Amino acid sequence: MNALFLHALLFVLGIDFLSAAIPLQLDLSSAHDLTIKPLGKAHFEFTTTGKDPHLFTLPLPSDRDPTPFPVLSFESFSLKTIPGIQIFLAPPVSEEHSLRDATILSSEGWIPFTLDLSRSQHWGQGKQRFRLDFGRQVGLTFQLRALHLRSFTAAEARQRKNEAAKATEKRQNEAWWKSYLQATFPDQVSEVVIDHDTVAIHHQVSEPLLLAEIRPWQSLRKIRLRNNLVWSEQIIKGATKTVIPRFPAGARYDRLHSRWALFRPTGDSLVLMSHAVHCTDQSSATQKTIPIPKPSTKKGLPLTWRPEAMGQLDELGIGHGTINIDLCQLLRVPKDQPALTHRYLGRNFRINLAAVEHLARTLRFAAERNYLMGAIILVSRNPPPELRNILLHPDYLPNGIYSMANLTSPEATLHYSMIIDFLASHFACKENGFLHYWIIHNEVDAAWVWTNCGKCGPLTMMDSYVKSMRTVHQIARQYNPQARTFISLTHFWNSRNVHGPVETMYAPRHLLEILAEHSQAEGNFDWGVAYHPYPRNLRNPRVWEDQVAHHFDTDIISYKNLEVLPAFLRQEKFLFEGQLRKIHLTEQGLSNPDNSQEQLQIQAAALAYAMKKVNATEGVEAHILHRWVDHAQEGGLNLGLVQKKPGTISTAGQKKPSFAVYAAIDTPDEDKTCHFALSLIGTPSWEHLLTSPQSQMTTKGAESR
Repeated sequence: MNALFLHALLFVLGIDFLSAAIPLQLDLSSAHDLTIKPLGKAHFEFTTTGKDPHLFTLPLPSDRDPTPFPVLSFESFSLKTIPGIQIFLAPPVSEEHSLRDATILSSEGWIPFTLDLSRSQHWGQGKQRFRLDFGRQVGLTFQLRALHLRSFTAAEARQRKNEAAKATEKRQNEAWWKSYLQATFPDQVSEVVIDHDTVAIHHQVSEPLLLAEIRPWQSLRKIRLRNNLVWSEQIIKGATKTVIPRFPAGARYDRLHSRWALFRPTGDSLVLMSHAVHCTDQSSATQKTIPIPKPSTKKGLPLTWRPEAMGQLDELGIGHGTINIDLCQLLRVPKDQPALTHRYLGRNFRINLAAVEHLARTLRFAAERNYLMGAIILVSRNPPPELRNILLHPDYLPNGIYSMANLTSPEATLHYSMIIDFLASHFACKENGFLHYWIIHNEVDAAWVWTNCGKCGPLTMMDSYVKSMRTVHQIARQYNPQARTFISLTHFWNSRNVHGPVETMYAPRHLLEILAEHSQAEGNFDWGVAYHPYPRNLRNPRVWEDQVAHHFDTDIISYKNLEVLPAFLRQEKFLFEGQLRKIHLTEQGLSNPDNSQEQLQIQAAALAYAMKKVNATEGVEAHILHRWVDHAQEGGLNLGLVQKKPGTISTAGQKKPSFAVYAAIDTPDEDKTCHFALSLIGTPSWEHLLTSPQSQMTTKGAESR
């Protein structure tokens, strides 16, 4: 380490060199997927040569305790941003003992990089060596210098104190939500009935109380004073109802989205005396109805417009489809481009005409074939600049490909409600196509990547998510009384995806339990489950070999133990009006590692196995296979029924054997076409496979063989 350079750097940062830094030396022999060029003392140039580039530091002297020096610091010079930086605190080298998802920013000069290692609960436990992982990109060249551990600067210490206060607030919020959802109140709002013009709130109270309106952007936990309320009215003891206008005078707001709660006033202070209940009956607010297809097959695909290959959908005989809808794209309307005007709550909004027509072209095609269509509602990380603070959740972090919907202010709520109203009303006729159900965002249990709302506990995250679900449900039901919203979940179950901070990745089972508690406390509504039962290893299509359990404590649910999901949802607390909730499998597929005939046959056999499982699993109503055509930018996965043309991103090329398998499902040719798979799987018959002991559902049991 160049002591003079490091001394100067630390002097600029306001740190005493002798007492506050430990230089770190790199173990160049440990480099993996990296070439390293020394450029001077403690100054190196790296080039990544594979998808797992990393190296270790040399161990610290045994008498040197790094605990008082928790800031890993260096300077970087990289012309490209390098996401996915991960630091392992060794020993041991394990995900649990690491910090991930830091970023080396692009620059045209040297910039500092810092990472607070004390964020790890394992810091200070004899850590003497570090592994530096530099993302997953091949062919990046960048430079590092002055790698060291140091103590906090005064500014960092202040920031850390502020972050500690925020963490305390988050813990308190989690505790409040847990207590609130499980509370039993002596008083209650029993029903909220909404028609075109009025809101009727039915309540049962044991003493005179205040009935209060809670709007989506308000925190129920923080309503403690009368002046926190937007509307309230004194009510008398007994079972009565209060009727008020649906649209408050002078406000661009629809009370369809409000909750209603009871408070006991004590001077200016308020004590919550009931759960806050959403609209429970809006059947009299229906503006129109649409025909609902009843497909004879569970087969479906995510639909994109492919002029060269749309006829393949007829060959496949699908009955279901989904379509991605990026709200940011719909609202990105340059002034010189044509737009649709949507009037909502007395205000005109411009909608991107080209984006709407792009959706309509596919949805018209689907309507002509009577597909049951689901909209996947997404908020991408690149909204129009003028709408960034309106569309993105205020706690969104750029690690997320998509953001949680923003309902934290009146203007944000207005925009979200408006664009959902546009979609629900516009795609409610054969001329434009139909949207029958709504998948709210993507894989919310992996929120760090797919539905980012910052770092928070599962109850706090679900507060935001349920508001988004409810808003879409309430609006869509005005144009389709059978509309339903679905929660989107990965194949994890009683465990979380570890590829993200613990405060951003959640166990799907836990999220379903929270959603059920919300429904019980704040008014039940007809939500469904959009699950993604990929194989345990996305790169291994032999899903029949998955090591999974057939009980509720399984860590993942793949095709192999699919029956766990409907069995779990048949518990009374999850039912809606006594019936099993809708289950759609809306993104899952089987990847062939290469395009050899052997691997293509294995993929086809895996799809035959998967569809036999799906069709044998009572309660699963749709299977949206991911994907139709291979995609060059899907991390090396080849999930399609059709290969992409060489040199293209995803233009349809040659059909795979799996195409014929999917086409044959639910036809007289099914058994003949799928018979080849039995020998590859190693079972004498489908009946034997589907009724073997290891596929019997239990609530507790051993791992399958």
